[in-house]
Amino acid sequence: MNRVFLFTAGAILVLFEVFTGFFLYTQKYGFSVNGIKQYIHGNPELFIQPKTIYGLIEVHFPHFFVVFLTAFVLMHFFYFFRLGKIHFFTAVAVFLLAFANFSSVFIVFFWKELAVFKLISAVLFNISFIFTAIFLVFTILKKHLTGTATDKLR
Repeated sequence: MNRVFLFTAGAILVLFEVFTGFFLYTQKYGFSVNGIKQYIHGNPELFIQPKTIYGLIEVHFPHFFVVFLTAFVLMHFFYFFRLGKIHFFTAVAVFLLAFANFSSVFIVFFWKELAVFKLISAVLFNISFIFTAIFLVFTILKKHLTGTATDKLR
């Protein structure tokens, strides 16, 4: 099978994964600071149980591993291109925002007032991941269609 097709299909699957993750995020937390606080600290009026630190670790550790593995695979596709500043910036941004997104749950556990940090980090992480996947698809297609693809990509 053609490598360009496989790389493009992989990047498109990552896009679907990000959109699914964003949908599930809005279902779990809602798209508000109050929803994040209620999910972590509970709300007796809505019968939402507060989360324990063990419960947060149990839920977030597998997601932490899978998201970083997916980000690593996506960034690994950049190996096939000459590393420019934009490639480096997107890789660093995705990893830092992913770490901020996962660590923010534990920050909110101890400081309710920083729930806005969880919301901002989740939105920025999803935007950076989407930008990286789209950027990768267009870079692959541009290199292949113009005939400037290296032997590694063909």
